[in-house]
Amino acid sequence: MKRYIALFFVAACSIAVCSSAYGQRNEYAGYIITNLGDTVRGILDFRSNDQLARSVSFKAAAAEDYRTFQPGEIKGFRIDDNGKYYVARELPFADGARKCFAEYLVEGKMNLYYVADGTEKAYFFEREDGEIVLVQTKTSLTAGGDERRREFLQRGKLTYLMQDSPAAMKTLETRHKMEHKLAIDAVKNYHRDLCGSDEGCIEYQYKSKSGRNKAHFKVLGGYNYYLPKMGRRMPWDITEDQATCHTAEIGVGVDVNMDRAVKGLSFQASLDYSHYRSAMGHSTIETYNILDELVSSQECNYRAVGNLVTLQAGFQYAIGTARVKPLVRGGVSYMICIEDFTQDNDFVVLEPGRDHYYLNGEVEYPGFYVGTGCLVACGKHTLGLHLDYGMKRVGLTLEYVF
Repeated sequence: MKRYIALFFVAACSIAVCSSAYGQRNEYAGYIITNLGDTVRGILDFRSNDQLARSVSFKAAAAEDYRTFQPGEIKGFRIDDNGKYYVARELPFADGARKCFAEYLVEGKMNLYYVADGTEKAYFFEREDGEIVLVQTKTSLTAGGDERRREFLQRGKLTYLMQDSPAAMKTLETRHKMEHKLAIDAVKNYHRDLCGSDEGCIEYQYKSKSGRNKAHFKVLGGYNYYLPKMGRRMPWDITEDQATCHTAEIGVGVDVNMDRAVKGLSFQASLDYSHYRSAMGHSTIETYNILDELVSSQECNYRAVGNLVTLQAGFQYAIGTARVKPLVRGGVSYMICIEDFTQDNDFVVLEPGRDHYYLNGEVEYPGFYVGTGCLVACGKHTLGLHLDYGMKRVGLTLEYVF
């Protein structure tokens, strides 16, 4: 199993390296704001928050090539359709002040900025008089005592900064961990208490398509061919020749677009079901008495029948931007074999003493899969076709992504 996982991560890293080498971009229509206040429209390479905090690549409408801007070279940039809005600011991080592109969340009596700083989220609350309080929270689940104590002290400073607004302080008490909704609600309540209304308070709300990795539901169906060596992995006493069979499969899954990290990359998970029915086998069942003497001999035919449920999780990389895009994919599989061994006429158990094992047991097989295929754009939806190998089977799958 460790070998399979290692192969999977090597494949995933190779995909990421290849995509970087080919210079894939996550293009969104938007604009930059120059230091003179002019707006220049064009295409932004919209990457992760951590990458955008350091620089942004932009291609003007009349230009042929992208140009990379650092904080201070422009005032800011924004995605069209009320998309995410970033401004160049020098902000007081825990390790010292530095320039960055900060996401502008709220403008009003108190401004709110957000910066992804490595494995931490940094929220900057700026009062009208220019005083700024930083609140940092760990993005991972590995936050230690030091991080929690630091955030507790920073939250105390923020409460003092918002002391003129009872509603804002009450909002901060609702949750222990700082996040977007909590920070935005607190700043809006502060503005409302000081101004008596929401007038003059601007929340730079963005549409989901401009800022988030989108998840897409999908349905799939296909056909699997189990290789002869599958017999070695089955709990039944069947030969390799018997293990060879064809089965249909159906399933559901989800695709999570990861274009902001690597253009064309997506995370996939699916749950598939198929009914396994081995080829017919022939055997002789012999019965012996306590003296080890042969009492009877019976010729019989038999086959193995089972329900296979497979959980797959991995990455897919689609190449190019054409309507039909080739793809490569790979990941880990976990197959559960729910046995359904029957016994009548042509269905005879080889070892009657193990009936309970066949009837009640569930056998699990971890493994991996790799595959290739293509994606076809169908309006707002996508049709995918891929050929995969893994778990001693070759499968051709057609999927429809909503």
